[in-house]
Amino acid sequence: MESLTGDLPIAGSGAGGYGLGMFPAKPRRRVASLFLLLTVVLIGTGCQTVKAGSRCRPGKGFAKDETHVLSCKGGRWTPMVTFGQAAQILLGPPPAHIENFVEREQAPVAAGSDSTVTSVVRVLRSNLAPARGTTVRFEFPTTPGAPTPTTAVETVTDADGRARISWRPGTVAGQFVVSAEVDGLAPLTVLANVLAAEPHSLEIVGGNNQIGQAGWKFRSRFEARVQDRFGNPVGGVWPLLAFDESLLWIDEESVHESEHTGVMFFEASARAPGADVIAIGVELASGEFLVDYFDYSIV
Repeated sequence: MESLTGDLPIAGSGAGGYGLGMFPAKPRRRVASLFLLLTVVLIGTGCQTVKAGSRCRPGKGFAKDETHVLSCKGGRWTPMVTFGQAAQILLGPPPAHIENFVEREQAPVAAGSDSTVTSVVRVLRSNLAPARGTTVRFEFPTTPGAPTPTTAVETVTDADGRARISWRPGTVAGQFVVSAEVDGLAPLTVLANVLAAEPHSLEIVGGNNQIGQAGWKFRSRFEARVQDRFGNPVGGVWPLLAFDESLLWIDEESVHESEHTGVMFFEASARAPGADVIAIGVELASGEFLVDYFDYSIV
């Protein structure tokens, strides 16, 4: 491929006023784009307004009317491109795709926390180039206790095509859907994940006051629920158990940590007649414990 080096003479610059026909076929497309880019620059800096078809002198460069960029061709002002076409040459294709973008790993946030999270999306053009300067709107759920934005919900993409929104968790734990919207594109789902806060309460929800028969397993499993101070179920909490081993036996494999419902459970087998309690506890970060009790009797 032939290369274009050195300064290109431009019509009206006093450098000779060469036409596009002087260049070989392959580079011509590149030179044409350079001339059109120059056209856009001239529009931005101001150029004369004329009527298409009116007379002009060769070497006058570019002009414009109400809708087009004009060039002096054959002694007449001739339309080249519309303003919209010229702007697209300068800016590139319109936005064509929006996607989630992980800028950096962020620690999970808990319900009621003062911490903020920044979610990032990226907008690309059809040629996969970043769509700089594109307006992105973020829509948050309006249900009570949902996350709320801490920065403007309408923002503009940066040079890398990225738009950011910061938000703070509410009092409800769960996965919330935030919508990122760009005119002309399908909305993008941005997930806002909020964890339950630290355990705050422990209550018996199943298996209490059972009567067992010596040598047999209790009919129902023993269940307790863990919740945070907002009433959200707390998952992943391991129960601590205390009981009289002479009266009953608990299989360690039957002990389960709390699920997404906040419920932890275990099974027990009766050994000898009697009556007592099974203490179930949860250790807090402070070193203190939440404790509740199952009553039972064995015949």
